[in-house]
Amino acid sequence: LIKRLHSETVLDFQRKIYLSKENSFASYFDLWTNDKIVGQNTTVKQTFSINRDKPSWNVEYEYYFNKNAFLLSNGIDARRIRSHTIKTRLQLSEWITWRNQFTQSFKINTSEFFKEKNFDFIGNNYITKLIFQTSKSWRFEWGYDYKFQSNKIYQFSTMNDASLEIKWNQSEKSLAEARFDFITVGYTENERNPQVEFAMLGGIQRGNNYVWSLTFDRRLSESIQLNIVYQGRKNNLIDGFSHSLSAEIRATF
Repeated sequence: LIKRLHSETVLDFQRKIYLSKENSFASYFDLWTNDKIVGQNTTVKQTFSINRDKPSWNVEYEYYFNKNAFLLSNGIDARRIRSHTIKTRLQLSEWITWRNQFTQSFKINTSEFFKEKNFDFIGNNYITKLIFQTSKSWRFEWGYDYKFQSNKIYQFSTMNDASLEIKWNQSEKSLAEARFDFITVGYTENERNPQVEFAMLGGIQRGNNYVWSLTFDRRLSESIQLNIVYQGRKNNLIDGFSHSLSAEIRATF
């Protein structure tokens, strides 16, 4: 059993402070106060997993914490995220894999000058995926993503995302991907705050959203690669469609 257990810890501390007689070197390691901060980024990630390297199944727990603070001309803005995630993977057959993920997250945003940026909310997110690897070249993925978020002042958001993704690759030369998402978004607010709405919805509009994308990668030679990306979206509450297309050629010397 011990051989099947795996643990991994990631610690990342970055901090810039003013140096002064009152501000000793030891204050550099005070991760919780905002006094004399120019910039700070703290990340803690702890992972425990069972059967990680086995193809049949595995279970994984992840704890994540991040605090980011930076000094602006009108005060300090800070963001804090803490989350707990449980992931499972089950091999149903030789070419079908079932993945699940449940996450509970806590997000806090504070601003000394912009009071509308002071908010916090809790989120619960469930993701399930069925992956069909029919051959080395073709991969089909069906997914469902449910998210519910709320805060203390009775602002709620719900999001349902059903997706279908198709991938095709030809050795190491070509890769093509097509994805379609149908996303329904509901949002209830007790008081108007665009900052909270954007944070909860992640920039997605209320109502029914149709999002699709096409990606094509082609290695033209050993040092040149072509990348083409097309994205489109439609919201039932807004007239018209949104389209974007980008092309890139990368050369490695």
